[in-house]
Amino acid sequence: ATSAVLGAVFVPVAFLPGITGQLYRQFALTIAISVGLSAFNSLTLTPALSAWLLRYSGPSEFFLFRRFNAVFEWARNAYSHLIRRMIEARRFALGLFLGGIVMTWALFVRVPQTFLPVEDQGYFFA
Repeated sequence: ATSAVLGAVFVPVAFLPGITGQLYRQFALTIAISVGLSAFNSLTLTPALSAWLLRYSGPSEFFLFRRFNAVFEWARNAYSHLIRRMIEARRFALGLFLGGIVMTWALFVRVPQTFLPVEDQGYFFA
């Protein structure tokens, strides 16, 4: 579904008229083609490789896997604890969220916005 939405957004951008279309055509086509290839891969090759590679053969005895699983479990528990604390402190979490929105707006207002950057002098060096 995400690939279809991205295709529906970026394919029409490739056909925009004027200078805007010329500026964005290469980016839109690059993204649309890469998303299409990614969707094809995720629907065909990835399930087949997953079925072949992820056969369960019991718990691994390799020390790197044990260490990775221990670190992963620690990170999962820390994240669960953080989420529990944020749910308990709803007002603080909401304040952080609103503060982030205010900071985003403040930076948006301060950063100059132009169609072409001021640094672009139109010179081409070969």
